Amino acid sequence: MTRAEFIDTVNEWWELIDFCSDEDCDICNDIYSDDERDDYINQRLSDIAGNAGDWRSLRDELYDITTGYDYYLYNDWTDWIGLTDEDFEDYKQQVLLWMDNGDWWEDEDDEEEYYEDEFLDDDYDEDWFEDEPIPSDIDTQEFENLIVG
Repeated sequence: MTRAEFIDTVNEWWELIDFCSDEDCDICNDIYSDDERDDYINQRLSDIAGNAGDWRSLRDELYDITTGYDYYLYNDWTDWIGLTDEDFEDYKQQVLLWMDNGDWWEDEDDEEEYYEDEFLDDDYDEDWFEDEPIPSDIDTQEFENLIVG
């Protein structure tokens, strides 16, 4: 992906997370969707309960988990921080800088070469739209009637 394509097409958290995953970038490793956060917590409920000591502490710990966001930053045992659109832009900038510093972007020219190499072969005939003779067994009058009227 080129830098310009990234800026133009990565506009949602899930797109940024997928991009980071595809590029082996760890900037988004601790970002979870609402459903992923719930799954993570559900898988560790017994550990959370064991560390809480009593039911009141467990209740308080679960009550303190931030809710109401689409995406969260996980930075400790039960410390979930809700992420906003401003956070998204900050993370997108961090990924841009990471890609810039590593010189990981595809060049614009590379994409043009790819297109030419993949889709245009040596047998490409530039005049393929030119008129070819119509076989004698086709009634051209019928086609003209369809086109004209």
